[in-house]
Amino acid sequence: MKKIFLSLVLFSISIVLLAQRPKGDTHLGFRFEQRWHSSLGIGTYQYPFGKSFENILAVNYAPQFDLTLRYSDLSISLNTQLAAGYHFKFSNDDAQYFFSDMPVYLQGNIGHLASKDFYSYAGIFGGGGYDWTFIKNQFQQRLAMTFGLRTWVGHTSITIRLSRAFANANVPYSMNAIALDFNIGSYLTKVGDLNKISNFMRPFK
Repeated sequence: MKKIFLSLVLFSISIVLLAQRPKGDTHLGFRFEQRWHSSLGIGTYQYPFGKSFENILAVNYAPQFDLTLRYSDLSISLNTQLAAGYHFKFSNDDAQYFFSDMPVYLQGNIGHLASKDFYSYAGIFGGGGYDWTFIKNQFQQRLAMTFGLRTWVGHTSITIRLSRAFANANVPYSMNAIALDFNIGSYLTKVGDLNKISNFMRPFK
């Protein structure tokens, strides 16, 4: 398992070193602010308990670091979704405990929010990586995967993310999660305005 994670890290680093500059903007070089964006939201984590399932509500912060910038609507990125919650005494599992989750994904992005200068109204993403969870006073680590979609809802950019952390020899059950994130950053206003201009000009082309 450790070899798989190490290979993923080395692969990610190699992509960073080979990342291409944006077309027509070669003077920018590697700029952190061109590659970093993030979102805030809420999510639900689900795990099996007895013959049913138990849920944990959590808040999350999901940053994205774009490894490639050559195309506005296509990118490879490193992503995480830092989550924290508390399981109260209710439903099937009557234990009370603090919960946290930190996955790291190598992710492919198409369309909406693939980079900071995207033009698409909607987009999809998917990837895989490794997950660290603190639940019921114990740490768990395992392979994980994620996928989802992004789009505009009115003037707000949102992300719907589904993820799954897989069972292994040390953790006998898988954990699923669904999150609704609101993408943040002043660049979204700029992108929205550019898209309005583009849509207005399209009939005249």
